[in-house]
Amino acid sequence: MLAASAIFAVVVLALASSFFKDQHASIPTKAALVIDLTRSIQDTPAQSSPLAVVEGLIGTKAIGDGVHLKALLDAIDRAADDKRIRCIYLEGNLANSDDGAGFASLQEIRQALEDFRSSGKPIIAYLSQPSLRDYYLASVADKVILNPFSYLEFNGLATRSIFVSKALEEYGVEVQTVHVGEYKSAVETFSRDSMSTRDREQTEVLLDHLWSNIVEATAASRDIEPTILYQIANEYGILTANDAVLLGLVDELAYFDQVREALINLTHFDEQNLSFAQAPLVDYVNEGLKQEQAQYKEVTSEKGTVALIYAEGDIVDGESSNRLVGGDTLARELRLLREDPSIHAVVLRVNSPGGSALASEVIEREVRLLRQVGKPVVVSMGTFAASGGYWIAAPAHRIFAEPTTITGSIGVFGLFPNISDLAEKNGITFDGVSTGRFAQIGQLHRPMNQDELNLLQLLTESTYESFIQRVAEGRGLSVDLVKTLAEGRIWSGIDAANIGLVDELGGLKDAVAAAYELANLPTDAPLIEIPQAKSGSLSSLILGRSKASSLTQWRPALTRLEAWEKVYQGFQVLNDPKGIYARLPFNLMVD
Repeated sequence: MLAASAIFAVVVLALASSFFKDQHASIPTKAALVIDLTRSIQDTPAQSSPLAVVEGLIGTKAIGDGVHLKALLDAIDRAADDKRIRCIYLEGNLANSDDGAGFASLQEIRQALEDFRSSGKPIIAYLSQPSLRDYYLASVADKVILNPFSYLEFNGLATRSIFVSKALEEYGVEVQTVHVGEYKSAVETFSRDSMSTRDREQTEVLLDHLWSNIVEATAASRDIEPTILYQIANEYGILTANDAVLLGLVDELAYFDQVREALINLTHFDEQNLSFAQAPLVDYVNEGLKQEQAQYKEVTSEKGTVALIYAEGDIVDGESSNRLVGGDTLARELRLLREDPSIHAVVLRVNSPGGSALASEVIEREVRLLRQVGKPVVVSMGTFAASGGYWIAAPAHRIFAEPTTITGSIGVFGLFPNISDLAEKNGITFDGVSTGRFAQIGQLHRPMNQDELNLLQLLTESTYESFIQRVAEGRGLSVDLVKTLAEGRIWSGIDAANIGLVDELGGLKDAVAAAYELANLPTDAPLIEIPQAKSGSLSSLILGRSKASSLTQWRPALTRLEAWEKVYQGFQVLNDPKGIYARLPFNLMVD
């Protein structure tokens, strides 16, 4: 057994060595920068590990999977002035929007591609069975090519809402709730079997704004009237390849071998790879990171530094982990930035639906203290920056959001499960003693009485008032005005800018530029990212195992399995000590 393990370790290390060697391949001249959309896009820099090689071998994850947004934007910008790069080639289908490729991130990428086109270099996009998100991004290209055997999806947006109250009741689980905010619908997943009137109202307004932004951007890129695109979405929805050409959504139909020949003519034939000369995105990004690190070492700290720090995922009490923003972790990192004299400004990238109210408050205080010591704080909002995600953004000097950002949701709620019926059905009983009438509040084994619920409602209302106060102080708005904008209502980025919750429309690059301006720093002053990529250990390489594939790969939509997975996903991030949360609805997913 030991011998076998040793052999396995040697083989894996050899593969890892080969893999990482390939990652630093030189970039050929007269090449196409290849942006493979199948790589997941995330805000936070990936914590690279040799384990990715093993996952690639067993088919759970593509080798080298994932690229973070800033690295992608920087690569596109650099390619515009890079004489080795003749064009950009877009291919593949975007990963699930949970991975960061929501419409707000795609809008930033589209803008970077628009800027690249202004350099005079072309963008070629090749699509095969494109979704709406795929086409929205690809439509910016000079030439959009579709596989002749493919369909093109251009059918509008929809949300998918899951309600599990009846499923919980069937198994003897009751969820008691408290909330503040007429539009605060996060509790509805667990307490209703359909959307409330207010939630339907705010969701319809939100989708209308997101959809109009997508249509207008696409129409401008394709030189088509927006009214025609609305008509196509309603009359066709999913287009055949021929219809897509006839209606002007794509330029031509071709198989990959034909696209390959066109790219060879645009670049040159690479004899080693027997294809067109290409610079894979991961290689190009790695080269850029090396150059940045070398430049950073040469720049003296006297110029000052801007720190870019990330809050991506649900906000939870305690420490951070994968796609969870720990209040203690992020607060500690912000505190270190506040106390570091070399840091002159901070950009906080928020891509979070919120979560624990306590953790949000802990983070918000450190953002506020940064501002009090005179260090500019600029927030860049991603796909989501709502509820707790907005709570931590409110005290910033300036807030940037994309028109398609989902923000606001200034409201709070509490969820308290009761498993007494489930226990009784399985022959489980409880007994005990207590010293006060509220001593057993929030325990799982019994439903709460009205006095206990009233107390929790008071605590929730107090937390809501604190949330309102933080927003009013941070945004320089009156408490009365914030109350009219709150009530748990969700706003699009463009609406948030109109009502004062956001300062400007723009992306991460705009926020970084604003931080330099506010801190009076030269443009060549260094920018550091937190966290930075870290390599995994040997033990994680040999002993680590990838997580099982998500149930979403195997199930039909809206099955009982999906409902129970949603219950699990919802409850696993609910760790606020008081059980009070500032979070978007658990079931909000825009497709």
